[in-house]
Amino acid sequence: MSFDPQNPRGAPRPSAAPTPSYIPPQPVERRPPTILLAAIAVLALFVIAAAVYLIFNSGGPTSTPLPGPGASTSASHVAPTPANSAPPRTGGPTAGASLLPTPEASPATPYEAFLRHIPAAIRPSCTGGQATGIEFTTLCTTTNGIRVIYDQYDTADAMNAAYQETFATVQIDANSGSCEDHSTWPAESTYNVNGAPAGHRLCADDPNGAPTITWTDDQLAILSVATGQATDVPGLIEFWTNEAGPIP
Repeated sequence: MSFDPQNPRGAPRPSAAPTPSYIPPQPVERRPPTILLAAIAVLALFVIAAAVYLIFNSGGPTSTPLPGPGASTSASHVAPTPANSAPPRTGGPTAGASLLPTPEASPATPYEAFLRHIPAAIRPSCTGGQATGIEFTTLCTTTNGIRVIYDQYDTADAMNAAYQETFATVQIDANSGSCEDHSTWPAESTYNVNGAPAGHRLCADDPNGAPTITWTDDQLAILSVATGQATDVPGLIEFWTNEAGPIP
């Protein structure tokens, strides 16, 4: 029997503890799945983006940028055509466009109904009078000194007879000269309104040298005479073309 210095008495040594056959389950640290974390992050970004959008886009007036160079002008920026101007005239005499007169209350008298044919721009200057064989007559003056007489006849035939008396004093052929060119006066021609024949026009200087335009309106049976300044014949022609009327 050998001697064991750590066990001199020979006492039996304790044997090693046997390994247990069952190992209890250990606690596991639970972590959320990666897909769930990604979904939460995306949802958070969406909520933040929606909040920012609402902050910067809710309420308050919005501004419309001005058109840049070269941008087309919208219809709202186009200057309107003044109402109560003369009807469009084409054909022999040139003409400008116009609008129909603004609706007004019913006239109280036949004379007021006649005045409705006078352009509104000069109507306040008009003064009525009397003349043999004429239903109504009025004298109006424009701001630049053009004097206009409007005579209302019973019929177009009576009006044309009065026109022919004036035309006979000029001693020229019908449809001669050009009212647009003062150097060709006296001149006479027909004119159109909206492409349809409307009447006759005579352009001549009166005995005092003042340029005068006399014209008929077959629809209204109104004979009109406009007299301008000798120094401003183009102004008289422009007035007849764009403003003189009468208005239907």
